[in-house]
Amino acid sequence: MKIYLLKLLLAIILLNTAIIADNINLKFTLLNKIPEFITWPYLDKNFVIAVYKDEKLKEKMVEYYKDKNIHKLTIKVININNSQDERLKDVNLFYNNKDNVKSIEKFIKELKKYPILIVTEFPDYVYDGLHISFYFENKRIKFLINTDALDNSKLKASYKLLKLSKIVKEED
Repeated sequence: MKIYLLKLLLAIILLNTAIIADNINLKFTLLNKIPEFITWPYLDKNFVIAVYKDEKLKEKMVEYYKDKNIHKLTIKVININNSQDERLKDVNLFYNNKDNVKSIEKFIKELKKYPILIVTEFPDYVYDGLHISFYFENKRIKFLINTDALDNSKLKASYKLLKLSKIVKEED
């Protein structure tokens, strides 16, 4: 009986690990596809994705994106630790996967000075001026887009992405 319970527990742990891994791959796939429906005023020789103070996530993304492209550009993933980082001006997409927007408001304000697509997993943050949120609801992927924030950053979303999304405005 104990061996059966141990095997069952191990199977549950392995299944949960596989689900988490698939969820991360799905998120990375979305981060790879969403930019294809965004127009930047200019793109350089690399498509740069930044994460904030998360070296472990950065390494997972580097591995995932090693053979992929966005807008026919090689993907480069960097870890940014503060708003004074010189590489910030080269970033095309900033991914916020943490529930921390209130604590990094100054950093987000700095990002908004550049044509950087800001993507989050937290829907409420789009009302605070982030550009796009994707989240999972009833086994479906949902999108929120703040078109005013996109416009302010000189970015344009294609009608295809807008058609799949709920359009929101910043809350005062």
